[in-house]
Amino acid sequence: MSGPFREAPPPEKAVSRRNPATTLAVVGGALAIVALVLGMLFSGPTYVDEGDVQNQESMQAREPAANPAP
Repeated sequence: MSGPFREAPPPEKAVSRRNPATTLAVVGGALAIVALVLGMLFSGPTYVDEGDVQNQESMQAREPAANPAP
């Protein structure tokens, strides 16, 4: 070997096959991260107007019970 560079390996050794399990794990991890990020984006805090809650409670109080006690 002369000089600072090594010889290139033969072409059949240069092509390496990836392990399909590794590829599947990487793709699965990426999909999980995307799902988490989208879930956090679309499940932000939901603000409830206090008047709406009181209206619902008063409506439920006025409605007769579906199954009156015998």
